[in-house]
Amino acid sequence: MEFDGFTNLYLFLDHISIIMNTDTNKFVLYTDGGWKDGVGAYAFFLTKNGEPLASDSGKGLSTNNQCEYYALINGLTIASRYTDDFLCVSDSQLMINQVTGKWAVNDKALQYLFKQVKVLERAFTNINYEWRERCDPWISKCDKMCDEAIKKELIT
Repeated sequence: MEFDGFTNLYLFLDHISIIMNTDTNKFVLYTDGGWKDGVGAYAFFLTKNGEPLASDSGKGLSTNNQCEYYALINGLTIASRYTDDFLCVSDSQLMINQVTGKWAVNDKALQYLFKQVKVLERAFTNINYEWRERCDPWISKCDKMCDEAIKKELIT
């Protein structure tokens, strides 16, 4: 297998991970939020063993970081219908470091959203968070869904 960039590396790592976990149901939630021209959007994909299981996108909140949290909140809500054990992946270092307790949540609006995440986490027996760059193929898909949602809002 030839590697010509991060995307291929992520595809390879996801493929290896799926092969290594064939005896279990591996759920991964990919989230992204975006903000452009005064319009926010969120998007997420829930995958099972590397296959899309559920996705959604929509109008976000007031800032890019709030949209990141909104994607996570909506994704956690949907994920709870399918599993109680999964990995959540995002390109937002701020959000990942805040929900894992590495960084404080100083912004009042984010504190409210952070509390919502912590309440939703109670539905899961095991949840892990991981930051990945935007070149991850699923994060890229979420990013494109955010862009489409923003364009839709700007047109209407």
